[in-house]
Amino acid sequence: MALTWEKHPVDGTFATEIRRGICACGCGQPTEISTRNRRDRGVIKGEPLRYVAGHNAKPSERFCGTCKITKPIQEFSRRKKGSYRVRCDDCRQRNEGRRVGVPRRAKGSALVRNEQGHKECRVCLEWKPESEYQRWSLALDGLCLQCRSCRSDMDRLSKYGVSKEQFQSLLEQQDFACAICANPLEGQKICVDHDHSCCPGKRCCGKCVRGLLCDDCNHGLGFFRDSVDRLRCAIKYLENPV
Repeated sequence: MALTWEKHPVDGTFATEIRRGICACGCGQPTEISTRNRRDRGVIKGEPLRYVAGHNAKPSERFCGTCKITKPIQEFSRRKKGSYRVRCDDCRQRNEGRRVGVPRRAKGSALVRNEQGHKECRVCLEWKPESEYQRWSLALDGLCLQCRSCRSDMDRLSKYGVSKEQFQSLLEQQDFACAICANPLEGQKICVDHDHSCCPGKRCCGKCVRGLLCDDCNHGLGFFRDSVDRLRCAIKYLENPV
């Protein structure tokens, strides 16, 4: 029996069998290989598609490319042309620094101050002193549009896929202390630790987050390259030095 060779649509190599997926609608038909990255569908280039063409015409859910979570379609707003946006409304509010549906403010609104000389944050809508804002040379007043707290929440969501609610839940589970040394995290730099075997870079998918660490413990794991064997050897060395 002769073998049928197929050409991979991405890398161009030939193989007798190309790994394909099964349509998620339940029809059982094999899906094609994605030839490009589709953030709005959560598909990576070279991976099988979730649906056969036309079998997901009216989706009830959508994958957010920022928080990496599949949410109901009602949490995504439409563009002017009618298509749904790649990011959910919550991520748009955090990333754009303003509430979704609220028109953009007039030019020069960043210079507005209240009677106490405080500036309004574009995310939490609270009036805070100028010391609560980071420097930004592109702004009219030289300050960021978001306060330091909201800015940290935005960076944490963008890098690690951890929302503000998930971050507070992790802190409560760890009793507001480091997961390794158990020192209080109040007043310290809080680091989000994730499994580097899943996401080797500085950003992660959000599913491999292991816990919250202080800066010293986070650097220690990095220097030991998350190796359990190296840590055991270090313990033996400290107990029985040469």
